[in-house]
Amino acid sequence: MIETVEITCELCGNHTFLCNCDRNWVTFDKVLHENCNGITDITNNVKYTDISISTMTICFNFTKLINLTLLKESLPENMIKYNPGCKKSKVQKKKGTDSFYNSFDIKLTFVDRKREPFVFSNVSIFIFPNGRAKAAGIKTINTIYIMLEELINIITSVPDCTDPDISTENVKIQMICSDFKIKPIIENPDGWCLKQEDLKNILVNEYSKSATFSALSRYPGINLKIQSTIEPLKQISVLIFRSGSIIITGAKNASDIANCYQFIIGVISSHSVKLFYYDINEELKQKKKK
Repeated sequence: MIETVEITCELCGNHTFLCNCDRNWVTFDKVLHENCNGITDITNNVKYTDISISTMTICFNFTKLINLTLLKESLPENMIKYNPGCKKSKVQKKKGTDSFYNSFDIKLTFVDRKREPFVFSNVSIFIFPNGRAKAAGIKTINTIYIMLEELINIITSVPDCTDPDISTENVKIQMICSDFKIKPIIENPDGWCLKQEDLKNILVNEYSKSATFSALSRYPGINLKIQSTIEPLKQISVLIFRSGSIIITGAKNASDIANCYQFIIGVISSHSVKLFYYDINEELKQKKKK
């Protein structure tokens, strides 16, 4: 007699033959843990923090259409926004306005209890009349599944809002924004800054990278472009600020984040002696934040 073994996806819990998860998601946390751990590099006199996922934007589709008007009438007003009769405005939206024309907007908070400490994600979800949806503000892979399950529960709890068999499909990470910091090893590192113009020149001249910098920008930072290791035509943006704060944005997977993280740390570490300088104004600025 042949023994059958049930294999389920460790992320969504479905049988593997029913699972639609991106296989890269299974190793997402492992890749970041193994490649993006902050250390104190005594040899190069620098220390840097672990990578931190600040937000992920997810796109997905519902398998059934939803009566968004009925859904709006059944949910608390303070958690949703929907005005199907409005016309598309010709006035450009203010930067930071998290809303889309003709979308049903819902804001929810989720807790990933598999993390220690727990990770809270304040998520803005946008549902469109054609069944497509987008969610921003997610901080962990597990939160994606928590969000999708809770969203289905909310929608199906409203009678006649949709088909009871509704589910989600084509769930994809559209964009990941992550960050970390790098500083020289010194008793009080707050006032130490990066020489951005020098670093930009090193990136361009020594590493043949596409990098720009303007000291006149509102938030002056080096904009470094690094080619994706997964999608040959896609470039990841690495924003490097004089305080040592670094943002990696535009990646869709952990491998690209790890590649960017290791590259920029390698560059700064190997040139650390000539890249850091002290600025009293920066120290005062950092102390105010504390």
